[in-house]
Amino acid sequence: MTKRAPNDPQPEPASNFSLPISRGTLLRGAAVAGAGLASAGTGLGRGLAAPRAEAASGTIQVWHPYTGAPLPGFMKLFPLFEKSHSNITALPTYAANDLSSNQKLFAAVAAGQPPDVTWVDGPEVSGWGFRGILQPLDSYLKRDGLSLADFWAPCAKEIQYGGKIWALPFTADPNFGFFWNQQLFSAAGIKHAPKTFDEMNAMAVDLTIVKNGNIQQIGILPWNVYGNANSIITWGWAFGGNFFNQATNTVTANDPPIVAALDWMVSWAKKYDITKIAAFTTPFGTGANFANGQTFALGKLAMQAMGPWELAAIKQYNPGMKYGITTLPAYKNLPPSSWVGGWCVGIPKGAHNPDAAWEFVKWVCASNEGTTAAGQAVIDFPGYKKSSFFANLPANIAPFYPILKGTMHQRPVTPAEDYYMGALDREVSNALYGKKTAKQALTDVTTEVQKYLDGVLHKK
Repeated sequence: MTKRAPNDPQPEPASNFSLPISRGTLLRGAAVAGAGLASAGTGLGRGLAAPRAEAASGTIQVWHPYTGAPLPGFMKLFPLFEKSHSNITALPTYAANDLSSNQKLFAAVAAGQPPDVTWVDGPEVSGWGFRGILQPLDSYLKRDGLSLADFWAPCAKEIQYGGKIWALPFTADPNFGFFWNQQLFSAAGIKHAPKTFDEMNAMAVDLTIVKNGNIQQIGILPWNVYGNANSIITWGWAFGGNFFNQATNTVTANDPPIVAALDWMVSWAKKYDITKIAAFTTPFGTGANFANGQTFALGKLAMQAMGPWELAAIKQYNPGMKYGITTLPAYKNLPPSSWVGGWCVGIPKGAHNPDAAWEFVKWVCASNEGTTAAGQAVIDFPGYKKSSFFANLPANIAPFYPILKGTMHQRPVTPAEDYYMGALDREVSNALYGKKTAKQALTDVTTEVQKYLDGVLHKK
């Protein structure tokens, strides 16, 4: 998943999702209504004017989402870029990147004053391209000999929509590693991590401790994989489900395997009483802001699907902790499931210096120097799978590399992705708290999001 997941809430579906931009061209979309992914997989869009071949120069404004611990390392990328591109000055500016704060970028595009480069959450690329927030990059890729095959397959799928490429992958988050507390397992007489879903389910019961009606330790938290939406996405794919038919633009949230996954989550909520589980977990946060790593490090959570960014929390709260990281346990006869999230980088429509902007995008997303420096700066895998970063991986994220290589999925590539995730977040909660059956909740998601998507695609 993207780096947004641990800290930023998923957007709620709302009738005001349509962008408050005065220029109608941004609302009509840059792709033909109903268009899906480019069918060729590695083909580039046609009919675009070729960019100028002369050396790019000038100043570019770069909007990025980094704060906190990764920021000092991230900022070092800019002088490094300028060292190899002496004619270009890159000026970084922090810009929060979520559904509400994106309005600043959208308004800047509408006013003709966008930055030259912007970071964009991978699952939002299709929507931003469709609405005309980003400009296509196909002609640049073709000119410079880059192919979609240069990037991890789920990342490549995420950046194309309507036959065009709208951004390049910056990071590729393998979602998720399966962490297990070796000390708690040993205390329960369990000698190895679960390999199958049934093993995991049985072990989770053995690893849950309830005293006087209060939960003291819990084996697993199925709906705390960074919020309800990411949780059902993770387990739904693990069960063999499909959330979206790209060829027909059809929402399939009520696919039977996804319903089965939510039924399992609901059974866990009933078994230990979700209100008591909430009382147990609330000190560590709620929803997408739940502190998985801290809870795990303190011995309150025996095993959990988590991202590599939790390694810092484990080191902070339990430096000597003995734990393992493996793949998500396999459901029945299916292979272990994983999916990719991560940041992408694009050029907003109307950028004043697109040629220089492309040089930065290409350097940071599709060059050995840039991707290696970026991976070391933010301690994350590049989306560019040819990067020399992979030849010398930092020890702390090395266990995630096999997971990344096996990833098969990305969140639905659709202009309604944010709306879809918000609907899932709400309706999974309704099922967990017994307000609806799993089937009814997911059928409601399917109906609601399909209606919304049809409206977006047919808007003129």
